[in-house]
Amino acid sequence: MSCVEELPRVAHDETGFVSVFQYKDETIRRLLWTLKYKGGKDIAAVCAKMLYEELCAELEELVLFQEFEKPLVIPIPLSQKRWRERGFNQAELIAKELVTHGEGFKLCVEVLEKHKETAPQATIKNREARLRNVLGCFSLSHPEQIAGRNIILIDDIYTTGGTMLEARKVLEAAGARKILCCTVAH
Repeated sequence: MSCVEELPRVAHDETGFVSVFQYKDETIRRLLWTLKYKGGKDIAAVCAKMLYEELCAELEELVLFQEFEKPLVIPIPLSQKRWRERGFNQAELIAKELVTHGEGFKLCVEVLEKHKETAPQATIKNREARLRNVLGCFSLSHPEQIAGRNIILIDDIYTTGGTMLEARKVLEAAGARKILCCTVAH
């Protein structure tokens, strides 16, 4: 764990977005690749702990100034096909671990759904093509659970932002109060 804590951190310049590590770091890329494609599920606990530590300062300010309390923690979902191939959702694993750290956090995995199969974002190099790839791929099964709620949206990696932006758009349309987008790496 201490070796992970030594890795370069992301400088925050966007509001509503929290990430811990720089994805350009080779160790982080290998770590997340192992979690995502090699079934290294125990890595999710380390990622969640580091993400929570990074979130603490942001949450203090949000609770104080924007009444960001009792958030729903929602992982970016996988399509059914990708779920069958992998057998798990790495964002969901991180989210499940994250709620064990945060007081008042509530895990919510059944509301946001990926109803449209898309090409893996990692295979698409162009930002505009990535944005088009995920356009309209998310929906809500129970939008009434989102209205007026604070949300912590979880994913493993934020590169161009297409996935997070599309998911956030769906949550905002359902009346989410405030959405904090969180990833392990950016």
